[in-house]
Amino acid sequence: MNKRLDINSYERTNDILEVVDTQNPTAVNANNFVALIGDYRLKDSEPHLKCFCEKKKKDICGQNHRNGYVVELTDGVKSLLGSTCVKDFDPEGELRKSVVHYDNQKRFFERVQYVNDCFYDKGKIVKKLEVEAQQINSVNKYVSDLIKSLPSGAVSKLQEMAKSGRRSIAVDVRKVVEEKKATGKVEKEVSVLTHTLGEVQGLSIFNHVYRLSLIDELKKKIDLISRLEYTKHDSSPRTVAKLHNELSEIGPLCERVRSYCSEKVMFEHSDTKFFIYLTSDHNERVQLYRMWSFNKFEAPVSPSKAAQKISEADSEIIKQFNATNLIIAT
Repeated sequence: MNKRLDINSYERTNDILEVVDTQNPTAVNANNFVALIGDYRLKDSEPHLKCFCEKKKKDICGQNHRNGYVVELTDGVKSLLGSTCVKDFDPEGELRKSVVHYDNQKRFFERVQYVNDCFYDKGKIVKKLEVEAQQINSVNKYVSDLIKSLPSGAVSKLQEMAKSGRRSIAVDVRKVVEEKKATGKVEKEVSVLTHTLGEVQGLSIFNHVYRLSLIDELKKKIDLISRLEYTKHDSSPRTVAKLHNELSEIGPLCERVRSYCSEKVMFEHSDTKFFIYLTSDHNERVQLYRMWSFNKFEAPVSPSKAAQKISEADSEIIKQFNATNLIIAT
Protein backbone atom coordinates (compact mmCIF):
# COMPACT_ATOMS: atom_id res chain seq x y z
CA MET A 1 0.00 0.00 0.00
CA ASN A 2 1.25 3.52 -0.77
CA LYS A 3 2.46 5.17 2.41
CA ARG A 4 0.64 8.36 1.55
CA LEU A 5 -2.71 6.60 2.11
CA ASP A 6 -1.77 6.05 5.77
CA ILE A 7 -2.04 9.79 6.40
CA ASN A 8 -5.65 10.68 7.08
CA SER A 9 -6.30 14.11 8.61
CA TYR A 10 -9.73 15.30 9.73
CA GLU A 11 -10.54 19.01 9.89
CA ARG A 12 -14.31 18.84 10.38
CA THR A 13 -16.18 17.41 13.34
CA ASN A 14 -18.91 15.93 11.15
CA ASP A 15 -16.35 13.87 9.24
CA ILE A 16 -15.12 12.35 12.50
CA LEU A 17 -18.66 11.63 13.69
CA GLU A 18 -19.17 9.48 10.60
CA VAL A 19 -16.39 7.23 11.86
CA VAL A 20 -16.60 7.48 15.66
CA ASP A 21 -19.71 6.90 17.78
CA THR A 22 -19.27 9.58 20.43
CA GLN A 23 -22.64 8.77 22.01
CA ASN A 24 -21.40 5.33 23.07
CA PRO A 25 -17.71 5.92 23.65
CA THR A 26 -15.19 3.17 24.16
CA ALA A 27 -12.21 3.98 26.38
CA VAL A 28 -8.76 3.84 24.80
CA ASN A 29 -6.09 1.96 26.71
CA ALA A 30 -2.81 0.21 26.01
CA ASN A 31 -4.47 -3.21 25.85
CA ASN A 32 -7.27 -2.52 23.36
CA PHE A 33 -5.35 -0.28 20.96
CA VAL A 34 -4.88 -1.82 17.50
CA ALA A 35 -4.03 0.95 15.05
CA LEU A 36 -3.92 4.69 14.51
CA ILE A 37 -6.05 5.51 11.48
CA GLY A 38 -5.88 9.30 11.39
CA ASP A 39 -5.47 12.60 13.21
CA TYR A 40 -7.72 15.60 13.70
CA ARG A 41 -6.96 19.31 13.90
CA LEU A 42 -10.19 21.17 14.58
CA LYS A 43 -10.64 24.92 14.21
CA ASP A 44 -12.27 26.93 16.99
CA SER A 45 -15.43 27.22 14.89
CA GLU A 46 -15.88 23.42 14.89
CA PRO A 47 -17.91 21.70 17.67
CA HIS A 48 -15.92 20.20 20.54
CA LEU A 49 -15.06 16.52 20.78
CA LYS A 50 -14.25 14.74 24.02
CA CYS A 51 -11.20 12.56 24.54
CA PHE A 52 -11.85 8.88 25.45
CA CYS A 53 -8.44 8.14 26.95
CA GLU A 54 -8.74 5.77 29.92
CA LYS A 55 -7.17 7.34 32.97
CA LYS A 56 -6.30 5.78 36.29
CA LYS A 57 -9.18 4.19 38.19
CA LYS A 58 -10.74 3.44 34.78
CA ASP A 59 -12.04 7.01 34.41
CA ILE A 60 -12.39 8.50 30.92
CA CYS A 61 -10.59 11.81 30.26
CA GLY A 62 -13.68 13.58 28.88
CA GLN A 63 -11.79 16.79 28.12
CA ASN A 64 -12.25 18.71 24.87
CA HIS A 65 -9.12 18.35 22.76
CA ARG A 66 -8.86 20.33 19.53
CA ASN A 67 -6.02 18.10 18.38
CA GLY A 68 -5.87 14.35 18.61
CA TYR A 69 -6.08 10.98 16.91
CA VAL A 70 -8.73 8.60 15.60
CA VAL A 71 -7.78 5.10 16.72
CA GLU A 72 -9.05 1.60 16.06
CA LEU A 73 -9.58 -0.76 18.99
CA THR A 74 -9.57 -4.58 19.25
CA ASP A 75 -13.30 -4.94 18.62
CA GLY A 76 -13.09 -2.83 15.47
CA VAL A 77 -14.61 0.19 17.22
CA LYS A 78 -13.14 3.62 16.42
CA SER A 79 -12.43 5.99 19.29
CA LEU A 80 -10.74 9.32 20.04
CA LEU A 81 -7.49 10.08 21.84
CA GLY A 82 -6.49 13.68 22.59
CA SER A 83 -2.94 14.61 21.64
CA THR A 84 -2.00 15.64 25.18
CA CYS A 85 -3.21 12.32 26.58
CA VAL A 86 -0.75 10.35 24.46
CA LYS A 87 1.89 11.00 27.13
CA ASP A 88 -0.12 8.82 29.53
CA PHE A 89 1.01 5.75 27.62
CA ASP A 90 4.29 3.84 27.78
CA PRO A 91 6.87 5.34 25.36
CA GLU A 92 7.85 1.82 24.35
CA GLY A 93 4.26 0.69 23.85
CA GLU A 94 2.56 0.27 20.49
CA LEU A 95 0.31 3.28 20.89
CA ARG A 96 3.11 5.77 21.52
CA LYS A 97 5.23 4.19 18.78
CA SER A 98 2.33 4.44 16.33
CA VAL A 99 1.74 8.11 17.17
CA VAL A 100 5.42 8.99 16.73
CA HIS A 101 5.60 7.11 13.43
CA TYR A 102 2.40 8.72 12.18
CA ASP A 103 3.48 12.24 13.16
CA ASN A 104 6.85 11.76 11.49
CA GLN A 105 5.24 10.46 8.33
CA LYS A 106 2.73 13.29 8.21
CA ARG A 107 5.43 15.90 8.78
CA PHE A 108 7.56 14.33 6.04
CA PHE A 109 4.77 14.36 3.45
CA GLU A 110 3.78 17.92 4.36
CA ARG A 111 7.37 19.00 3.84
CA VAL A 112 7.58 17.21 0.51
CA GLN A 113 4.35 18.92 -0.56
CA TYR A 114 5.71 22.33 0.51
CA VAL A 115 8.97 21.78 -1.38
CA ASN A 116 7.14 20.72 -4.54
CA ASP A 117 4.75 23.68 -4.29
CA CYS A 118 7.86 25.87 -4.33
CA PHE A 119 9.17 23.89 -7.29
CA TYR A 120 6.00 24.55 -9.30
CA ASP A 121 6.10 28.25 -8.32
CA LYS A 122 9.86 28.66 -8.70
CA GLY A 123 9.47 31.26 -11.46
CA LYS A 124 7.28 33.49 -9.30
CA ILE A 125 9.50 33.03 -6.26
CA VAL A 126 12.68 33.92 -8.17
CA LYS A 127 11.00 37.03 -9.56
CA LYS A 128 9.88 38.02 -6.06
CA LEU A 129 13.38 37.57 -4.68
CA GLU A 130 14.91 39.54 -7.56
CA VAL A 131 12.57 42.45 -6.84
CA GLU A 132 13.67 42.44 -3.21
CA ALA A 133 17.32 42.24 -4.33
CA GLN A 134 16.85 45.27 -6.59
CA GLN A 135 15.31 47.25 -3.72
CA ILE A 136 18.08 46.54 -1.24
CA ASN A 137 20.80 47.07 -3.85
CA SER A 138 19.27 50.50 -4.43
CA VAL A 139 19.45 51.20 -0.70
CA ASN A 140 23.02 49.91 -0.67
CA LYS A 141 24.01 52.42 -3.36
CA TYR A 142 22.16 55.20 -1.56
CA VAL A 143 24.03 54.51 1.69
CA SER A 144 27.35 54.20 -0.15
CA ASP A 145 26.85 57.59 -1.82
CA LEU A 146 25.66 59.11 1.46
CA ILE A 147 28.74 57.90 3.33
CA LYS A 148 30.97 59.44 0.66
CA SER A 149 29.22 62.79 1.00
CA LEU A 150 29.16 62.97 4.81
CA PRO A 151 32.19 63.84 6.98
CA SER A 152 33.92 60.79 8.44
CA GLY A 153 33.22 61.84 12.04
CA ALA A 154 29.49 62.02 11.40
CA VAL A 155 29.51 58.68 9.57
CA SER A 156 31.28 56.97 12.47
CA LYS A 157 28.74 58.40 14.91
CA LEU A 158 25.76 57.35 12.81
CA GLN A 159 27.18 53.84 12.43
CA GLU A 160 27.76 53.64 16.17
CA MET A 161 24.16 54.76 16.81
CA ALA A 162 22.84 52.20 14.30
CA LYS A 163 24.78 49.44 16.05
CA SER A 164 23.60 50.41 19.53
CA GLY A 165 20.00 51.12 18.49
CA ARG A 166 20.18 54.68 19.86
CA ARG A 167 18.36 57.28 17.77
CA SER A 168 18.74 60.46 19.80
CA ILE A 169 21.33 63.16 19.15
CA ALA A 170 22.43 64.82 22.35
CA VAL A 171 25.10 67.14 23.78
CA ASP A 172 26.46 67.51 27.28
CA VAL A 173 25.85 70.91 28.83
CA ARG A 174 28.58 71.90 31.32
CA LYS A 175 27.92 74.41 34.05
CA VAL A 176 30.59 75.81 36.39
CA VAL A 177 29.57 77.73 39.51
CA GLU A 178 32.26 79.51 41.52
CA GLU A 179 31.80 80.18 45.21
CA LYS A 180 34.15 82.26 47.34
CA LYS A 181 34.55 80.84 50.85
CA ALA A 182 35.07 82.90 54.02
CA THR A 183 38.72 81.92 53.89
CA GLY A 184 38.99 83.67 50.56
CA LYS A 185 39.42 80.42 48.69
CA VAL A 186 37.36 80.04 45.51
CA GLU A 187 35.75 76.65 44.98
CA LYS A 188 34.23 75.50 41.73
CA GLU A 189 31.19 73.26 41.45
CA VAL A 190 30.94 71.57 38.06
CA SER A 191 27.75 69.91 36.85
CA VAL A 192 27.09 68.22 33.53
CA LEU A 193 23.74 67.27 32.11
CA THR A 194 22.80 65.64 28.83
CA HIS A 195 20.49 67.59 26.55
CA THR A 196 18.65 65.69 23.81
CA LEU A 197 18.25 67.73 20.64
CA GLY A 198 16.23 65.34 18.49
CA GLU A 199 15.93 61.87 17.01
CA VAL A 200 16.99 60.40 13.70
CA GLN A 201 14.74 57.76 12.17
CA GLY A 202 15.91 55.03 9.83
CA LEU A 203 19.43 54.69 11.24
CA SER A 204 19.43 50.95 10.51
CA ILE A 205 20.57 51.74 6.98
CA PHE A 206 24.01 52.43 8.46
CA ASN A 207 24.26 48.88 9.77
CA HIS A 208 26.67 47.76 7.07
CA VAL A 209 27.10 44.17 8.27
CA TYR A 210 23.34 43.54 8.46
CA ARG A 211 22.72 45.05 5.02
CA LEU A 212 25.37 42.90 3.35
CA SER A 213 24.07 39.81 5.15
CA LEU A 214 20.60 40.43 3.67
CA ILE A 215 22.06 40.87 0.19
CA ASP A 216 24.05 37.65 0.58
CA GLU A 217 21.01 35.71 1.85
CA LEU A 218 18.92 36.87 -1.12
CA LYS A 219 21.60 35.69 -3.56
CA LYS A 220 21.70 32.27 -1.88
CA LYS A 221 17.91 31.91 -1.96
CA ILE A 222 17.74 32.89 -5.64
CA ASP A 223 20.38 30.25 -6.39
CA LEU A 224 18.51 27.68 -4.26
CA ILE A 225 15.20 28.24 -6.02
CA SER A 226 16.81 28.33 -9.48
CA ARG A 227 18.35 24.88 -8.86
CA LEU A 228 15.27 23.40 -7.17
CA GLU A 229 14.05 20.10 -8.61
CA TYR A 230 10.96 17.97 -8.02
CA THR A 231 11.24 16.02 -4.76
CA LYS A 232 10.11 12.40 -4.69
CA HIS A 233 8.55 10.66 -1.70
CA ASP A 234 11.44 8.23 -1.44
CA SER A 235 13.84 11.09 -0.70
CA SER A 236 15.82 11.16 2.52
CA PRO A 237 13.80 12.72 5.40
CA ARG A 238 16.90 14.62 6.47
CA THR A 239 17.40 16.04 2.99
CA VAL A 240 13.74 17.03 2.76
CA ALA A 241 13.82 18.63 6.22
CA LYS A 242 16.90 20.70 5.33
CA LEU A 243 15.38 21.84 2.03
CA HIS A 244 12.05 22.63 3.69
CA ASN A 245 13.75 24.77 6.33
CA GLU A 246 15.77 26.68 3.73
CA LEU A 247 12.70 27.34 1.60
CA SER A 248 10.52 28.35 4.55
CA GLU A 249 13.08 31.07 5.36
CA ILE A 250 12.26 32.93 2.13
CA GLY A 251 9.10 34.63 3.42
CA PRO A 252 10.65 35.97 6.64
CA LEU A 253 13.76 37.02 4.68
CA CYS A 254 11.67 39.11 2.28
CA GLU A 255 9.91 40.68 5.26
CA ARG A 256 13.26 41.64 6.79
CA VAL A 257 14.45 43.10 3.49
CA ARG A 258 11.29 45.19 3.07
CA SER A 259 11.56 46.38 6.66
CA TYR A 260 15.18 47.36 6.12
CA CYS A 261 14.43 49.20 2.88
CA SER A 262 11.65 51.15 4.58
CA GLU A 263 14.32 52.56 6.91
CA LYS A 264 15.69 54.54 3.95
CA VAL A 265 12.38 56.36 3.54
CA MET A 266 12.31 57.13 7.27
CA PHE A 267 15.87 58.46 7.18
CA GLU A 268 15.15 60.65 4.18
CA HIS A 269 12.27 62.26 6.08
CA SER A 270 14.32 62.84 9.22
CA ASP A 271 15.43 66.39 10.01
CA THR A 272 19.23 66.45 9.79
CA LYS A 273 19.41 69.89 11.40
CA PHE A 274 21.13 68.52 14.49
CA PHE A 275 23.77 66.57 12.58
CA ILE A 276 26.15 69.41 13.49
CA TYR A 277 26.26 67.81 16.94
CA LEU A 278 27.47 64.45 15.67
CA THR A 279 31.07 65.65 15.58
CA SER A 280 33.21 68.19 17.41
CA ASP A 281 35.41 68.90 14.41
CA HIS A 282 34.77 72.51 13.27
CA ASN A 283 35.23 71.89 9.55
CA GLU A 284 32.97 68.84 9.64
CA ARG A 285 30.29 70.78 11.50
CA VAL A 286 30.42 73.50 8.87
CA GLN A 287 30.08 70.91 6.10
CA LEU A 288 27.11 69.30 7.83
CA TYR A 289 25.34 72.61 8.30
CA ARG A 290 25.87 73.53 4.64
CA MET A 291 24.46 70.16 3.54
CA TRP A 292 21.40 70.55 5.79
CA SER A 293 20.78 74.12 4.67
CA PHE A 294 21.05 73.25 0.98
CA ASN A 295 18.65 70.30 1.35
CA LYS A 296 16.25 72.45 3.36
CA PHE A 297 16.29 75.69 1.38
CA GLU A 298 17.91 74.60 -1.91
CA ALA A 299 20.35 77.49 -1.67
CA PRO A 300 24.11 77.31 -0.99
CA VAL A 301 25.53 78.74 2.23
CA SER A 302 29.09 80.02 2.56
CA PRO A 303 31.43 78.39 5.10
CA SER A 304 31.62 81.62 7.11
CA LYS A 305 27.83 81.92 7.23
CA ALA A 306 27.55 78.27 8.30
CA ALA A 307 30.13 78.81 11.06
CA GLN A 308 28.14 81.80 12.29
CA LYS A 309 24.87 79.83 12.40
CA ILE A 310 26.55 76.99 14.29
CA SER A 311 27.95 79.43 16.83
CA GLU A 312 24.49 80.94 17.29
CA ALA A 313 22.93 77.48 17.81
CA ASP A 314 25.58 76.59 20.42
CA SER A 315 25.11 79.90 22.21
CA GLU A 316 21.34 79.42 22.32
CA ILE A 317 21.71 76.07 24.11
CA ILE A 318 24.30 77.50 26.52
CA LYS A 319 22.00 80.41 27.29
CA GLN A 320 19.00 78.12 27.75
CA PHE A 321 20.76 76.23 30.55
CA ASN A 322 22.82 79.19 31.84
CA ALA A 323 25.78 76.96 31.14
CA THR A 324 29.46 77.56 30.58
CA ASN A 325 30.00 75.48 27.47
CA LEU A 326 28.90 72.48 25.42
CA ILE A 327 30.64 69.13 25.17
CA ILE A 328 30.10 67.17 21.98
CA ALA A 329 30.90 63.50 22.53
CA THR A 330 33.33 62.01 20.02
